[in-house]
Amino acid sequence: MSDSPYIIEGTKENFADLVAKSQELPVLVDFWADWCGPCKQLTPVLEKLAAEYQGRFLLAKINTESEQELAAHFQIRSIPSIKIIKGGAIVDEFMGVQPEAVIREMLDRHCGDGPPPDGEGQPEEAVDELSQMAMAQFAQGDTDGAIANLTGAVAADPANHSARITLAQLQIAAGEFDDAQASLDAIPEEARDDRYNSISGMFDFARIIKDAPPPEELEGKLAADAGDTLARYQLSAFQMLGNRPDDACENLLEIVRTDRKFEDDAARNALIKVFNVIGPDHPLTAEYRRKLARLLN
Repeated sequence: MSDSPYIIEGTKENFADLVAKSQELPVLVDFWADWCGPCKQLTPVLEKLAAEYQGRFLLAKINTESEQELAAHFQIRSIPSIKIIKGGAIVDEFMGVQPEAVIREMLDRHCGDGPPPDGEGQPEEAVDELSQMAMAQFAQGDTDGAIANLTGAVAADPANHSARITLAQLQIAAGEFDDAQASLDAIPEEARDDRYNSISGMFDFARIIKDAPPPEELEGKLAADAGDTLARYQLSAFQMLGNRPDDACENLLEIVRTDRKFEDDAARNALIKVFNVIGPDHPLTAEYRRKLARLLN
């Protein structure tokens, strides 16, 4: 492992910190193993880029042999597998060895000009520390624990509206729609910011899965028949509710590409709702708006 300040070994114990760090700058997660030849080809490229970008992203290397629980959580089936986490969500990924130019182009989409100096240039609607910790728990698969911690936090401090918005987000992801609606309703008008509006938009996806089978069954349907549009559409909604907008965008775009007339252009409409939920500044919004425009024109 390199001693570079821009490269860290990712583990189950520090993964919550990595997710929290992604609120400040992109975290490129490299799933690898000692026995993997392609991993050894990719490693020097990633380390070179980490040194060159000088802190514009953090490279987190996760050994799938010693961190099998993390690998299982992210459904790693082939290595090397690369995922970029930004703002607590996976915003880009690839598998296998890619040319340096391809990786550089992907990084440039997400890295911007680098993190701001301490205390400067912070976003006006910064997510509170409790929410960051809860989102990290959620990313590790501990949804119940994250919800319990946030429930206790807002009970102790009813004015912590940022934590209450995050609570609603996780309640939606857990399928607790009535509780999520109650959490959102408890937020006063003056505290209903863009993040509130974004989380409110998630209910559109909750309606899509109202009578749907579980996501594992939908994935099985698609494995058996990639042309099962309804399964792909419902799976995209589960992915949005599970904080995986990248996968949702890809599935919805595939429906637009292959079955545009499905439920009166439902996939295109849902893709636009994704853009509204994640916001105009999210890198996925610009990327998939371009892809959608190319398909429609």
